[in-house]
Amino acid sequence: MPILASAQTKGDRVYIIAPEKIIKTYTFTADDDKALKKLVTKEELAAIKAHYTPGSWPRSIQAPTGFKMNADSIKKYVAYFVCNLPYGQSIVQITVEGNEEMSEFLRPKKPFYFVIAKEGITADEPEPKKGN
Repeated sequence: MPILASAQTKGDRVYIIAPEKIIKTYTFTADDDKALKKLVTKEELAAIKAHYTPGSWPRSIQAPTGFKMNADSIKKYVAYFVCNLPYGQSIVQITVEGNEEMSEFLRPKKPFYFVIAKEGITADEPEPKKGN
């Protein structure tokens, strides 16, 4: 079940349930910038803008085909809620800590961010899939 985004608190653990909802070519609007200036520090805003595009992501998910092939692995990232944007997106941070067990080409070398539609994340840990 997707989160009630207004109930999320900055820094809460969230789960990516729909990697296809990650926006790979997002352009921050003036409204986004205005909201972000109220929600995050100047330093965090600079970090988000520097590390939210595929070029800052681990190598295995930079290309569209790699991203699609690794959708199940993306759901395993330890992610943290940063904030909501005005038009239905959320920003989540993928940290180095907590993701050390990811395969080499999926493991973050530095924190990075996803801009994702709100319905692509949840605060509730998804139930594991049943075996075949």
